[in-house]
Amino acid sequence: KDHHKQITSIFISYDIRCLFTSSMDGSIFGYNIITSKKTKVLYHPRLLPISNVIVSTSPLPVIVISAMYNQ
Repeated sequence: KDHHKQITSIFISYDIRCLFTSSMDGSIFGYNIITSKKTKVLYHPRLLPISNVIVSTSPLPVIVISAMYNQ
């Protein structure tokens, strides 16, 4: 399954050889940049649009997201 709404951000981590995309559909996909295979699929718990995804490996591995929400 691919994003079915607009992609909002792309983050590349050469340290862990992954590319991450976030989308208005509330999903985040992680891809191995060597094999091009999808390795991670994450969803916002309420499927809110995700505006940014950032990955850090130091000092601990973490994925940070920000979600847009307007009422």
